[in-house]
Amino acid sequence: MVINIQLGKEENTKVGMVINIHYPKHPCASSGYIKEHRLIMEKKLNRYLNKNEHVHHIDYNKTNNKINNLIVLSNSDHMKLVGNLYSLFPELIKDGIIKFDKRKKRYYYEK
Repeated sequence: MVINIQLGKEENTKVGMVINIHYPKHPCASSGYIKEHRLIMEKKLNRYLNKNEHVHHIDYNKTNNKINNLIVLSNSDHMKLVGNLYSLFPELIKDGIIKFDKRKKRYYYEK
Protein backbone atom coordinates (compact mmCIF):
# COMPACT_ATOMS: atom_id res chain seq x y z
CA MET A 1 0.00 0.00 0.00
CA VAL A 2 1.33 3.41 -0.94
CA ILE A 3 -0.11 6.45 0.79
CA ASN A 4 0.97 9.83 -0.48
CA ILE A 5 0.24 12.30 2.32
CA GLN A 6 1.06 15.23 0.03
CA LEU A 7 -1.71 14.35 -2.41
CA GLY A 8 -4.16 17.24 -2.27
CA LYS A 9 -2.29 18.90 0.61
CA GLU A 10 -2.87 22.34 -0.89
CA GLU A 11 -6.60 21.82 -0.46
CA ASN A 12 -6.53 21.37 3.31
CA THR A 13 -9.75 22.42 4.95
CA LYS A 14 -10.60 22.56 8.62
CA VAL A 15 -13.90 21.08 9.71
CA GLY A 16 -14.18 21.95 13.34
CA MET A 17 -10.78 21.24 14.79
CA VAL A 18 -9.85 18.34 12.49
CA ILE A 19 -7.71 18.79 9.41
CA ASN A 20 -9.07 17.06 6.32
CA ILE A 21 -7.06 16.19 3.22
CA HIS A 22 -8.54 15.93 -0.24
CA TYR A 23 -7.83 12.32 -1.15
CA PRO A 24 -10.80 10.99 -3.17
CA LYS A 25 -9.13 7.63 -3.95
CA HIS A 26 -8.88 6.66 -0.27
CA PRO A 27 -11.34 3.82 0.51
CA CYS A 28 -12.67 5.66 3.58
CA ALA A 29 -12.90 9.11 1.98
CA SER A 30 -16.05 11.02 2.76
CA SER A 31 -16.97 13.46 -0.01
CA GLY A 32 -13.39 13.04 -1.24
CA TYR A 33 -11.74 13.90 2.10
CA ILE A 34 -9.96 11.90 4.80
CA LYS A 35 -8.78 13.03 8.23
CA GLU A 36 -5.09 13.90 8.13
CA HIS A 37 -4.27 12.13 11.41
CA ARG A 38 -5.67 8.86 10.04
CA LEU A 39 -3.56 9.20 6.87
CA ILE A 40 -0.44 9.84 8.92
CA MET A 41 -1.06 6.78 11.08
CA GLU A 42 -1.85 4.62 8.06
CA LYS A 43 1.43 5.68 6.48
CA LYS A 44 3.30 4.74 9.67
CA LEU A 45 1.57 1.35 9.91
CA ASN A 46 1.72 0.79 6.14
CA ARG A 47 -1.93 -0.29 6.11
CA TYR A 48 -5.40 1.17 6.11
CA LEU A 49 -7.08 1.63 9.48
CA ASN A 50 -10.37 -0.12 10.02
CA LYS A 51 -13.48 1.70 11.19
CA ASN A 52 -13.09 0.25 14.71
CA GLU A 53 -9.70 1.92 15.17
CA HIS A 54 -9.49 5.39 16.64
CA VAL A 55 -6.47 7.68 16.27
CA HIS A 56 -6.13 9.56 19.57
CA HIS A 57 -4.33 12.90 19.90
CA ILE A 58 -2.30 12.56 23.11
CA ASP A 59 -2.18 16.33 23.75
CA TYR A 60 -5.86 16.76 22.76
CA ASN A 61 -4.85 19.23 20.04
CA LYS A 62 -6.57 17.73 17.01
CA THR A 63 -4.49 19.83 14.63
CA ASN A 64 -1.21 18.47 16.06
CA ASN A 65 -0.80 15.50 13.76
CA LYS A 66 2.84 14.77 14.52
CA ILE A 67 3.30 11.01 14.75
CA ASN A 68 4.63 11.22 18.34
CA ASN A 69 1.29 12.81 19.33
CA LEU A 70 -0.83 10.01 17.85
CA ILE A 71 -1.77 6.56 19.10
CA VAL A 72 -4.13 3.97 17.60
CA LEU A 73 -6.73 2.58 19.98
CA SER A 74 -9.81 0.44 19.63
CA ASN A 75 -12.99 2.44 20.07
CA SER A 76 -13.57 0.80 23.47
CA ASP A 77 -10.01 1.54 24.64
CA HIS A 78 -10.46 5.14 23.52
CA MET A 79 -13.63 5.46 25.57
CA LYS A 80 -11.76 4.06 28.60
CA LEU A 81 -8.96 6.57 28.04
CA VAL A 82 -11.39 9.49 27.88
CA GLY A 83 -13.06 8.17 31.04
CA ASN A 84 -9.63 8.03 32.68
CA LEU A 85 -9.06 11.69 31.82
CA TYR A 86 -12.46 12.73 33.18
CA SER A 87 -11.76 10.83 36.40
CA LEU A 88 -8.79 13.15 36.99
CA PHE A 89 -10.93 16.30 37.01
CA PRO A 90 -12.25 16.02 40.60
CA GLU A 91 -8.69 15.79 41.98
CA LEU A 92 -7.51 18.71 39.84
CA ILE A 93 -10.46 20.78 41.07
CA LYS A 94 -9.88 19.74 44.70
CA ASP A 95 -6.19 20.68 44.43
CA GLY A 96 -7.10 24.09 42.97
CA ILE A 97 -5.41 23.41 39.63
CA ILE A 98 -8.72 23.66 37.76
CA LYS A 99 -11.22 26.30 38.90
CA PHE A 100 -14.77 27.23 37.94
CA ASP A 101 -15.91 30.72 36.96
CA LYS A 102 -19.62 30.97 37.82
CA ARG A 103 -20.04 34.22 35.93
CA LYS A 104 -18.59 32.82 32.69
CA LYS A 105 -19.91 29.32 33.41
CA ARG A 106 -16.67 27.59 32.50
CA TYR A 107 -13.72 25.75 33.99
CA TYR A 108 -10.24 27.24 33.70
CA TYR A 109 -6.75 26.95 35.10
CA GLU A 110 -4.22 29.56 36.09
CA LYS A 111 -0.70 29.23 34.73
